[in-house]
Amino acid sequence: MNTQSQVEDLWPPDIAEQATVTPLAILREQAALLSKKTRNLVEGWVHTESSGSTNGESRIFHTFTLVVPTLDDYSYDLFRVSHSVMLYPVRVEFNSTFNAFASSVQHSLENEEEFKEWLKGVFAAPHTKRILGVLIAQAAA
Repeated sequence: MNTQSQVEDLWPPDIAEQATVTPLAILREQAALLSKKTRNLVEGWVHTESSGSTNGESRIFHTFTLVVPTLDDYSYDLFRVSHSVMLYPVRVEFNSTFNAFASSVQHSLENEEEFKEWLKGVFAAPHTKRILGVLIAQAAA
């Protein structure tokens, strides 16, 4: 009698990664580009966490933070986005000082292209440029 039992594999053979670029990958790329553009005077950091919500839907949160290493790692949370396991749509939350800009921006981004366009607008916003300029000046002092 054979005492070894074989485990039957019930999973389909074609499980594969989706070709979609995740919000986290996009944010990490942009954080690295910011660090490079400012010669690391201001670095982009992305902090990720997850939590369940009251309606039972788990969400993943990514906070995009500006960090100044020469100022004892002073940090400024620029914005936070969240999404379900399905990645899109992405929901947007701003730092409270960004509210004037936030009121004129879409708060739910349906796909990768909308998310990238939104990021482009946030990064080019006068408020973001002003914050970066002040942080770079302080870091270089």
